[in-house]
Amino acid sequence: MAPGPEGGEDRVTLDVTRSYKPARSEGEVTFRMTKGSWPRPAVGDRLLVGIRPGAATPDLWAHGEQRIARERAWIVPALPSAERTTCEE
Repeated sequence: MAPGPEGGEDRVTLDVTRSYKPARSEGEVTFRMTKGSWPRPAVGDRLLVGIRPGAATPDLWAHGEQRIARERAWIVPALPSAERTTCEE
């Protein structure tokens, strides 16, 4: 985590180990996170993050194996219908 361009934010950079849509992505993703957001990621934490195209912050943020599993449980079955949409929608 590094200070963001605005005082109340941090810039978070994650190594991508799995991407659902697009099926392939860059090796890293960087986004802004409000300093008061909770839970705060630590180096080595596993996260599931959803970021809409063009967005600066995630609209889905799962931290911890149980929460990641809960979110993944609805994402994976929804993937076939997502094939009919583009990432720009």
